[in-house]
Amino acid sequence: MMIPWGGVGCCLSAAALYLLGRSSGRDAEVLRSVARTGSLKDLAAILDAASKVLPLVVAVSGRVSSDTPLVCQQSGMRGVIVEETAEQHFLKHNDAGSWIQDSAVMLSVSKEVPWYLDDGTGRVYVVGARSAAGLVLTVASEVFEESGRTLVRGTLDYLQGLKMLGVKRTERVLPTGTSLTVVGEAIKDDVGTIRIQRPHKGPFYASPKSIDQLILNLGKWAKLYKLASMGFAAFGVFLLAKRALEHFLQKKRQHEFHRKARAAAAQRQAREAEDGTSAGEPNSKKDQLVLEICVICLEQEYNAVFVPCGHMCCWMDHAESSTIVRGRGRNKRKWTWDEDEELVKALCEVSLDPRFRVQGGGFKNCYTQGIESLLAQRLPGHGIKASPHVDSRLKVLKRKFYSIKDMLASPGFSWDGSKKVVRCEKERIILEPRV
Repeated sequence: MMIPWGGVGCCLSAAALYLLGRSSGRDAEVLRSVARTGSLKDLAAILDAASKVLPLVVAVSGRVSSDTPLVCQQSGMRGVIVEETAEQHFLKHNDAGSWIQDSAVMLSVSKEVPWYLDDGTGRVYVVGARSAAGLVLTVASEVFEESGRTLVRGTLDYLQGLKMLGVKRTERVLPTGTSLTVVGEAIKDDVGTIRIQRPHKGPFYASPKSIDQLILNLGKWAKLYKLASMGFAAFGVFLLAKRALEHFLQKKRQHEFHRKARAAAAQRQAREAEDGTSAGEPNSKKDQLVLEICVICLEQEYNAVFVPCGHMCCWMDHAESSTIVRGRGRNKRKWTWDEDEELVKALCEVSLDPRFRVQGGGFKNCYTQGIESLLAQRLPGHGIKASPHVDSRLKVLKRKFYSIKDMLASPGFSWDGSKKVVRCEKERIILEPRV
């Protein structure tokens, strides 16, 4: 039984989506359970009242501020986190001989200064916000600087298969004054400074959305993941069940065939026992005849092997009874000697008929139809058609005729009209060594 990899893949995808949905749902439940502060000044009292053993995960909101903000070089914006990237754009000569556009990062710099959230009642410093989930930096500026073209630079680029277009410089910043919600572990040092950092276990978010919006989005994604997992699981189970049903029906058909084969073998042995053909003679082979009979007549022992599959399931008379052989071409026909003889006679008659001849020699396009009508009169019931039977057979006969003609044109070969064979002088035969 072949493994239905499509169904297995759908089931594995369903399991992965289910785990993602479960993780999102778990994060949403954790966010619902975190402590919320109405104002930052209340956070100090909450920390003093909290247990010293377990970490305190809270959600705070405020505006981004810093005593020493960074200033962007391109846009002049003030921020607490600044990322600068320089990306080289160029055309690359590929193997097909055309130019394709590509890019490569030349420079990536990230800067961050100590910053805090301020709601007018207090301050809470944020540590390690770059690794927090949901943090999106604002694009402050994008500048494209075209590369200068000189003769030396152009020659070097041509030798390397490159055409420099320019450099794209991008600045991303977390501006001061941005409203931000941070979910993390709150700690208080010896001097009374309160910080929010990544907890050892638990969520760590820094997003412009409120805590309620974060919970709503996580719950929505959890539902979508679970619905998608249910769809993939249903489709995967359908594919697995379909393959299992096909395998069951195949085994059932095989069992039914074996039952019929055993019944046919039993009937044959019963007839042979009545006729006395096997009385008094040990015949162990016929005792094992259950699976060795022809699948067509269910009577004779099989003795024909089909090439190239190697199946041995038919009796020779059944294998040769059909005049149409299925092969690489469609409706191949096995011609008999009588049919070939009548075909040649019909061809000679058509060659003398002015309806099918053209001036200067040759035949009209419809001459094979004349041959078909003559063969239908002389060989009724054989079903020989002009196309593809007559056309295909004439091609074979022409190929053999020209092969014999080339042989007779060579010295030492002659035609024996009585036996219809090509004769060759003994000294003309050249034996070539086998490789």
